Amino acid sequence: MLNRCVYFTPNGAPLYHPIRSSHVNSYVNYSTVQARAQSAMAAANSVRVAAAQMTSVNDIASNFATCSRLVKEAVSAGAKMLCLPENFSYVGSKSGDSLLIAEPLDGPIMQKYCSLARESGIWLSLGGFQEKGHDDAHLRNTHVIIDDAGNIRSTYSKIHLFDVDVPGGAVYKESSFTEPGKDIAAVDSPIGRLGLTVCYDLRFPEIYQQLRFQHEAQVILVPAAFTTVTGQAHWEILLRARAIETQCYIEYQQGLL
Repeated sequence: MLNRCVYFTPNGAPLYHPIRSSHVNSYVNYSTVQARAQSAMAAANSVRVAAAQMTSVNDIASNFATCSRLVKEAVSAGAKMLCLPENFSYVGSKSGDSLLIAEPLDGPIMQKYCSLARESGIWLSLGGFQEKGHDDAHLRNTHVIIDDAGNIRSTYSKIHLFDVDVPGGAVYKESSFTEPGKDIAAVDSPIGRLGLTVCYDLRFPEIYQQLRFQHEAQVILVPAAFTTVTGQAHWEILLRARAIETQCYIEYQQGLL
């Protein structure tokens, strides 16, 4: 589901723009007309970004078909960049299944997404991807940025792994099969300088401070697959907190579980 588009202007101010039109009040005053004119002028000098939600399954081909459809929708909506959620390419039916399909970034799975970006003429934010780790027992949860020529511009391997025992719920142990990243990543793009994070990183403000004030990120991306319990409790408030602390725009994509 392509759930929203955002215009980013040269001065960094976002102009939110719905995919579908909404009812317009018949009463219009001068200030409303003026605001619309200013918005239209800014939009003429802006870049449109799309964010998508999807429910990934344990079928790589099916997920790619879904992503291809979302890319087509984003391009039709005029977006220059599409942001997809964590585990966009695969979600295993049980813990550790992702190890079986993990590949290096030059493997066939990621190369199909590079071709998709190139053929569609759009930048893609893909995170996290199951990148093969240093041995067969580990992978990396990697956020990948691909440009509109199909080149991988930047990658970030998730630093903070999700090891949580939810009271009355499931036990998650991402570190049992995932090796943590070490390096923070930021990259220039058509919508400004991007800071890369993944899901559980959201609970650790220091990485956002570093991205904003040391790496000069203007927009921080948060592809995620928050659990239902933790998401209902903390997802929105954490996004707001990171935005307030950094005075930076936060672009998020939550996978539907």
